[in-house]
Amino acid sequence: MNITKPKIVFCEYEKLEEVRAAMKSIELDVLIVLFDKNEDGTIHFSNLLLETNHEDDFVPPIIENCDKQVMCILSSSGSTGLSKGVCQSHVQVLEQLGKFW
Repeated sequence: MNITKPKIVFCEYEKLEEVRAAMKSIELDVLIVLFDKNEDGTIHFSNLLLETNHEDDFVPPIIENCDKQVMCILSSSGSTGLSKGVCQSHVQVLEQLGKFW
């Protein structure tokens, strides 16, 4: 986390204290989004889906080298020890999403 310096971290409530401790240890202030519970100092994932009345003003950014630029870092299960970050490019994420539709 100290290398990537995320602005948003998505996690489940059971990992919240670990995430907070990790962010505190590297003095990083991030928005924490929870999937399963509401907790002070976080937001619930469902709040990201609420209408803002600014949707018509949205202009998506142009992403150069979308096959190489990291879109997100997912945590692996850590089958060989500690969990590891797996970098996913924009293209990789879109290819995976395409399997659901």
